[in-house]
Amino acid sequence: MKTLLLAALCALLPLSLQAQETKPEAPAAAPALAVVDPANVDDLRAHEGQDVIVRGKVQKTKDYDGKGVPGKGINFINLEGGHFTMVVFESDYAKFTTGKPASIYKGKTIEITGTLETRNGQWQIKVNKPEMVKVIEGKGKDDDKKKTDKDKSDPKD
Repeated sequence: MKTLLLAALCALLPLSLQAQETKPEAPAAAPALAVVDPANVDDLRAHEGQDVIVRGKVQKTKDYDGKGVPGKGINFINLEGGHFTMVVFESDYAKFTTGKPASIYKGKTIEITGTLETRNGQWQIKVNKPEMVKVIEGKGKDDDKKKTDKDKSDPKD
């Protein structure tokens, strides 16, 4: 009986060692976020409540001062199309080290990553840190210098 039990253990030992050496599967990569067109209401509606990337050119900005009440300021950054606004509250301004968001992103094409929601019929993402916004292209407030005639004709531009 002992011989039979020992033979069975010897036969199963390699299977046991092989099972221990098997590496667990790597977790699946997070699904890519949808890129939403801020001018397309159907696209916005289809992604309400989801984490998305909204890409577009800043059309208008507003630096609302909260009517002088400390902590009530808000920056509104509207993208072309008139249906989407990036919202940044005054409590988060200090995280944007180069200025208020309304001036940083003015005139630029940006990507905003966050949860898409509606408020008062307007689609928005509340941004609370600069990492949620990526500048794709465009001029900022310090890049508005006009080119000279020589610069305009330079083919390197």
